Amino acid sequence: MKHSKTFEKSSLKKEIIIRSLKIIDIFYATFIYILGAFIFSFFLDKYMFREFNKEKENNKSLLILVLEVCGIVGFSGIISYLYRNFAHAFLFPFEGFYGFSHYKVEEVTSTGIFTVYILFFNDYLDKKLQLIKDKFMNLNKKPLYEIKDEIKDKIKTEI
Repeated sequence: MKHSKTFEKSSLKKEIIIRSLKIIDIFYATFIYILGAFIFSFFLDKYMFREFNKEKENNKSLLILVLEVCGIVGFSGIISYLYRNFAHAFLFPFEGFYGFSHYKVEEVTSTGIFTVYILFFNDYLDKKLQLIKDKFMNLNKKPLYEIKDEIKDKIKTEI
């Protein structure tokens, strides 16, 4: 009987320690991903996309703008995958402590946080999305037949 209570106490202690380590690990992984996303977004804004030229972007059709945004988001997804593999190089200081495995925590193996923050920090993408929203709102003010003809004309001239 006494042995059973000792086992329960040590099991409970281990469970509390493992859960505490998991919480610390989630914080650690989130910090690594947010820091990487901030640096990567800074790189994108400064060196890849440069300054957002509203005049130039405004001359593009809605379709082209949407395709460019899809390209940026797709590229960010690929970078997220690569960064996840790179982030595993940052060893968790408590790896193996009480049998804890850093790589079994979902937040460590998921790139969702990284991807969301890349999109959140990217100023160029934010401005492009706002332009798309503005253009789309202006389309809604016209009759549908005018929008259809306008899109057909723009597709013909751009292709």
